[in-house]
Order: sequence, then structure tokens, then C-alpha cells
Amino acid sequence: MDVCLRCVLRIGGITDYGAYATAARKSADTVEEIVQEAKKPKTTNDCSETCPSCLGLLQDETLTEIASKINEHVQGKDYDYDSFTLAVYLPLSLLVRQHSLLLTKSSDAVKKDEIVVSTKDAVRWSLGPMLEELLNAPYKPHSDLLIAVYIVHPDCSRDLEFLAPYSKSKSVDGLTIGAVELGLKSIADHEFKQMFPCPPICPQVPCYVEEISCSYSSVYIAGRYNKYSRTLSQTPWVLDGMRKTESSIQEMICDKLQARLKASGVKFSSSGREDVDVRMLGSGRPFVAEFVDPHRSKVSQQELCVLQKEINESTDAVAVRDLQLIKKEETSQLKEGEDAKRKTYSALIWSETPVTESDLAMLSGLKDVTLLQRTPLRVLHRRTLFTRPRTIFSMSATPAQGDDHHFKLTLTTQAGTYIKEFVHGDMGRTQPNLKTLLNGRDVDILLLDVQSIDINWPPPIENDQVKDHSF
Repeated sequence: MDVCLRCVLRIGGITDYGAYATAARKSADTVEEIVQEAKKPKTTNDCSETCPSCLGLLQDETLTEIASKINEHVQGKDYDYDSFTLAVYLPLSLLVRQHSLLLTKSSDAVKKDEIVVSTKDAVRWSLGPMLEELLNAPYKPHSDLLIAVYIVHPDCSRDLEFLAPYSKSKSVDGLTIGAVELGLKSIADHEFKQMFPCPPICPQVPCYVEEISCSYSSVYIAGRYNKYSRTLSQTPWVLDGMRKTESSIQEMICDKLQARLKASGVKFSSSGREDVDVRMLGSGRPFVAEFVDPHRSKVSQQELCVLQKEINESTDAVAVRDLQLIKKEETSQLKEGEDAKRKTYSALIWSETPVTESDLAMLSGLKDVTLLQRTPLRVLHRRTLFTRPRTIFSMSATPAQGDDHHFKLTLTTQAGTYIKEFVHGDMGRTQPNLKTLLNGRDVDILLLDVQSIDINWPPPIENDQVKDHSF
């Protein structure tokens, strides 16, 4: 049977990828003969038919066309890359045709129990050197630039029709690689030969490219942000298709970075979050922004410092510091031990009746108060109903505004403590609360600030001046 040179190489178990890179399409009698031919430079093709084993995929003309289309697609995307890798998706019928070839007794070069190089590997070994020259970059098994190529053949469904009942699939469309392999194992050799031609029939046309896609590994930028506005959400706040806030912390920080990286999207996460009406002061809240599919991935620390300055000069609502590139595995540090961290808050409290010095002294003397907080009513629509124990490690109460109906309360708490609910009690869902501690006195929270978050990450880049935004 006449098959292309690369198919005889792979079915013969030849793993010298250089042979695939230099091989031309040719029929031969033995694997040894083919190996010798493959190592010689080839400029002509002795076979005019489409290979029945690989559906023409591993023949020079098809490979050259595929390489040209990949090059055109990648150049059009304008990525900043220094290497590339390939993901190749092939017609499932190639597995059936390979099985047929292995059962063909007339092929002296083939034995059923021999190790066979997969068509996918052979394609990568053959296409890689072609693309290295076209893209002017090395092919690597692992690279930030992933080129995915989807190859199809019009005969695929017809080749697979007989297999569906043996693969626990109701139709050809539901077949997967695993299902095809299961089906082939379930069919006895003599039964297979009755249902599928051995050797496989030469197709009328070769495989062709259905789709090419490119993606670049995400870039991760960490930092800390301060929020000075009481009308700003952390991420875009959209409810029933309508924006509730004009902008967000994410957009103010990430828009300029995304434009610089030419990324297709952004995923923003932080160590907790503050409510829209709560400010984030002190050294700021740690965050990580993942920039998806960046076309410009190379950014220096100096450039990040410039972008940081541009962000800070563009708004009075948000300030950012310590911008830096990090690796994906470092992002886990943002959430590690989150509930064990301590946070410090300042709150302006109103009391229906005058607050005395003894009241303030009593509150200031409290230490390690354990709260039982049921999920607050205001977040019950998006959080699981649960009672969470939380600790207030210390409190400090001082007069405010020269008015004995107001006082300032500073609290150091376990991360995840609902401060607003601790103050007003949330209809008894938080126990104890400030109202019960003050013997049933009606109190409410007017203003709330986060003063500090006990997370020493990411490491500081520069010592920025922190603005004074006290009450």
C-alpha cells in the first residue's frame, strides 16, 4: 500500500523528529529505507495521491498550506512573542484509519504491536520547523504564545459511522477520542475488517484547516490601592443591565494597564473588598489584576512606575502603589490565611442618648470579643446563610465633633467581620453588638473607613506619601 513517507516513519515508531522535518512524500518498502530517504534533502514528490493514513495531512503540499495560513493568522494578530507552541486538533477518523493500517497484513513495514508515533506529534514535528522559519521564532513544547489549529476532513463522519454503537455514543457527533479508542478496542480484528476497508481507501481530497486561534499567557500585575470616594464600587456594578456607579476601582486602575498590554480582558481580585460607601486608607488593599491574552506582554518595572503615576494623576478617588509583575503561582498569596488576617477600621458612631466618658472607657477596655454573626440581610441574596464566629481583638472609643451624641470607634478585628452589623446589630443577627454592649442604647454607624490590612504582600516598590483622610 502506498502511504506518505511521514506516515511510514510514525507507524514504524521513528521518533527522530528531524526525519519528519526533512521528509518528502514518497512510498518505500521498509522503514529502514524510509529513514535513510528522510534524512536526505527533498525537493520533489513522487506520490500524486492523498495519503490514506493521514488523509494527506503529513504531505508536503498540505503542510505548506497549513503553515502559510498559520503564519498569516499570527502576523495579523500582532503579538509580541519570542517563541511559540502548537495545539493541533485532528479528525477522529485518523484513529480508525491508523487501526486499519495496522491490521493490513500486506504491509511488511507495519506490525500491530509496534509503538506508533501519534499523528499529532508527527504534525508538530513537521510543522514546527516550517513555522520557525516563517515566524522567526523557535518552537517550544511550552511557550506563552499558543497557536491552536483545528483540522477537519469531509470524510470524517462517514469513516466513523460504524463505530458509534461500539463506543457508547448515540451518534457520530457525540464521539470523543476516548470513545473512539474504546470502540476500536471493543471490535475484534475480523469484525473490523468486515466493517472498514483494510487497507484504508485513499481519500479524494486532503485535510484542511477549519480554524486557527492564538492566545498568549496571561500577565499578572499586583499592587495596593487606596480608595478615597464613598460612591465608588470595587468592580463595575451593573444591576438589571443598568450601571449603578459611573466607574469602579478596577476600571480606574486597569484601563491604562490594559491599553498598554493590549489585553483582551481583565480579571480583578483583591484581599477582601469594601462597600461602596467605605474608604480604604492606610497602606491600601492588596490586589491582583490578570490581563488575559495580552498582545504586548513585555513591560518593565520602570514602565509600571510611569503608569502608576499616570493612574494616580488621573483621579482623586483612587490611588495605587507598588505595581509589579508577578508570576501566576504568586497570586495564591492574596488569599492565603485570609480569615486569620487582622484589619483595622475607624467608624463614626451616632448615639441617641449622650455618650459618657465611662461609656468610652468601657468600650476601650474590651479585648478579644467573640461575635456570632449570621449572614447579614444586605448580602443574603448572594451569600450562604451561615453563622460565623469572628473576633474583635481591641477597640478604642474617643469623642468626635465636640458632640456627646457622636464618637469615633477604632476596631482591630479578624478579617471577614461585618463592622456595620456589629454596630447596629442587624436585627439581632450579630451578637453581641454595640447596642447590647451599651445596654440597649440606639446607635448607628455614619461613616466607616478601613485603616489597615495585615497582609505584607506584595512587597513595597517605593515609599509613596499617604494622604491624611481622617474624619
